[in-house]
Amino acid sequence: MIGAEIIWSLLALNQIADAVRNRRRLNALSVLKPSDVAPDPALRFVVAPGVTLDAETRAAAAAHMRMHGIAALDLVPGRLPLATAWSIACHVDAEASRSAGWHQGATAAHALVAPSSLLQSMGMADTPPDLGTFVALAGEVRRRVDGAHDLAVAPRLEAMDSNPFFRAEVLAARLAGGVGPVAFGMPLMWLIVGLGLWLAPWAGLAVVVLLHLQPVLAVLGRRFEVRGWWWQLFLRVPVDVLSWTRLMGSRQIPQAQDKADRDTYAALVADGLAPFFEPEAVACPLCGSEDLNDHLSVPDFYQGKPGRFRLRRCGDCRHIFQDPRLSARGLAYYYRDAYDGRNASGMDVLFGSYTQPYSDRVEMVTRHHVVRRWLDVGCGHGHLCARGQVMLPDARFEGLDFGESVQTALARGWVHAAHRGLFPACAPDMVGAYDVVSMSHYLEHTTNPRAELDAAYTVLAPGGVMMIELPDPDSPWAKWLGRLWMPYFQPQHLHLLSTINLASLLREAGFQPVQWETGVAHQGSDLVLSAYTFLRWLSPPLDAPWRPIARPLARIWAAMVWTPGTLLLLLAALADWMLRPLGKRLHHASAFRVLARRVNRPVGPAEE
Repeated sequence: MIGAEIIWSLLALNQIADAVRNRRRLNALSVLKPSDVAPDPALRFVVAPGVTLDAETRAAAAAHMRMHGIAALDLVPGRLPLATAWSIACHVDAEASRSAGWHQGATAAHALVAPSSLLQSMGMADTPPDLGTFVALAGEVRRRVDGAHDLAVAPRLEAMDSNPFFRAEVLAARLAGGVGPVAFGMPLMWLIVGLGLWLAPWAGLAVVVLLHLQPVLAVLGRRFEVRGWWWQLFLRVPVDVLSWTRLMGSRQIPQAQDKADRDTYAALVADGLAPFFEPEAVACPLCGSEDLNDHLSVPDFYQGKPGRFRLRRCGDCRHIFQDPRLSARGLAYYYRDAYDGRNASGMDVLFGSYTQPYSDRVEMVTRHHVVRRWLDVGCGHGHLCARGQVMLPDARFEGLDFGESVQTALARGWVHAAHRGLFPACAPDMVGAYDVVSMSHYLEHTTNPRAELDAAYTVLAPGGVMMIELPDPDSPWAKWLGRLWMPYFQPQHLHLLSTINLASLLREAGFQPVQWETGVAHQGSDLVLSAYTFLRWLSPPLDAPWRPIARPLARIWAAMVWTPGTLLLLLAALADWMLRPLGKRLHHASAFRVLARRVNRPVGPAEE
């Protein structure tokens, strides 16, 4: 019992720290002052559905922007319930948002003001059709505005009736496309609080008391007019339960759009799954050997789309590849809503959740080459190019991708030019135009790696360099974790190239490897991603339009899986952190990268 008392005492201290942190966040918000000066006509105000913005607030906001040199301003309601104020403190960190680099801007989900030209280019109406659209666009404003972005409390602005941060469409826009951190995190919190009363009565009681006091300690002050805080102080748990119930009953996607998406997916599979696959291979696509062995057979763990996918290994060169390979129709089907559409914000948040790998890739290039014009193939939203512009301000960074994300990268200014299409098809129009080409976790997605390397040879000037990063199929984590090892990533990873096989392809294409980084390229997330894969296998996405409409039993099962699963993910992340130094010292780890220089074809025999 003493150990339990210590654990729950630490939880109580953490609650105090949360209250202090959130109070500091709220105190960092400026407060609008009255003004009788008319707003600049070049500015436009946008409000969330159901929110009203009076003339006095508009004038005060415009005056605040002029006084402080702010180009875009998100407005925080000054009149609001205690629960909403606490949620804003949990989700809105103004100081972090001001210096957040490429991350989406913070928003209180009520109203904003920005240059009319910017909002018009984003297609943002004065009142977006739904709250999720407002929040997604409000977060994007900071990335695109030319100038400072900030938040301020509008004393006269009334908060909407229900807490916006317990709406599925809001959390989907803010938290990587899903409601999981709140939907399953809150029951886990209640479970921990209940266990505390049983296992550690005194410390558990302190946790319960602090749970109720937290919002009051953080919120009360001169910045907000909080309605009915005294009764909410005693009824936090019922208020939270009601908010959580509303969250579980709300929708991430508007009903009309969801129906249209379901009709589209039903039409795509009307002929069955057979058209999505090419005939089985009779020989290895790398060496031509007919000695092929089954390696793994797995479902789509991540999107939960129908089908089962086989990986085969060549008995001679040991190459692992998908067989039968996806056809053009199959690629279109399985990539739909994977990186854009429904999952665009999730991928954007995921790829923007770290900076070190991007810095490592740029540093690898600059150790051996002076960069002038860089083409990032498979650039996605342009995170590598954005980081590259910070590190190499005199270089020009361009992005190429098949999806619409490359246009988003251009609109944000993260790339200097955007090219949309397949790399081998675009290459003839780019002959010798670049001195650096990068392919970060791109080559494994392509149907023909040889054609991609030939395209890189075409677009590079003589002496130019190419940086490639790939998952390492020789990783010990691949052996230990088996089918749950995330980089198998079926059905999207068509080829899993080893260092030896990639070296052979590079020399064949006219490149000389300059430097290999194996263990040092280890990213240290294998266990948490495998845990996530396992949970996705147990409970696939509930509201995906390619899956049957989720019934109540499916939602109950999801809660039973993901509530304890949240703890599993935390433990796996801790284990990854502890094992990361070991991974960095291994010859093969989760990933590897290589820098190769363009030379004259052909080159000698392959060596790692």
